[in-house]
Amino acid sequence: MQNTLRFVGTRCQRGMMWKYLIKQLSTTKSWREIRFCFTKCVRVNRSQNASDYARSQRKMDIQPFQIKTNVPNNVLLYSYDKSGFITIVSIFGLTQLFFWSVMAEFAYKKFKEIPVQKYDDSVAWWRKINFGGNKFRYSFLFVSIFFGGVIVFITCLYPLRTVAQIWLLQGGEMIKLVTYAPFAMKRSLTIPLENVSCNQARNAPGTHIYMKIKNRPLYFYLDKTSGKFYDGQLFDYTAGMKRALKK
Repeated sequence: MQNTLRFVGTRCQRGMMWKYLIKQLSTTKSWREIRFCFTKCVRVNRSQNASDYARSQRKMDIQPFQIKTNVPNNVLLYSYDKSGFITIVSIFGLTQLFFWSVMAEFAYKKFKEIPVQKYDDSVAWWRKINFGGNKFRYSFLFVSIFFGGVIVFITCLYPLRTVAQIWLLQGGEMIKLVTYAPFAMKRSLTIPLENVSCNQARNAPGTHIYMKIKNRPLYFYLDKTSGKFYDGQLFDYTAGMKRALKK
């Protein structure tokens, strides 16, 4: 019985719970009653801890009207420096464009019509195919152009949708969105806050935040792991809010 009281005492951190257990266990004799009493204590303790945590969180929550978004000067909210990687991606896209262009030219000029000789059934099947025919010639040409175009499109689109900086402009009604361009160049967009919507909170699980801009195709993305938020609360209540964008 003493070991049981000592074990229960280590699990219960509240004085009232301890007194309640001593009173109940002193009158019990069976292990079933002891287990029932201990389970009841743990459940009550968990519910009290949960209510205390929720109460403390409500005290710590900051309401939107408590954040001053009407800033007197331009404020840097977010920055992400990845110039070296963007340059590598652009060089990779340029080399792929050259490679697939050479392959397309080779397919168009070097593939020639070669008559297929008659073989018996013992010869491999691929020896009976005329790889210089127009069917294979134009198929290889189309595949080369397709893969080259897709790779170049992705390597150009990736920098254009990578956010380098976000500025909250004076007055707090517009933001300046700075994105990368091919070969680590940069471009900027001035957008009203009502046309910006983030589909994920800054503190939510995940490594990226996807930002939607009205009348802009696809999403812009922010890297939460490598990027830096200079004023997280101001970002949450300005550029980081989820809005219903009107068409």
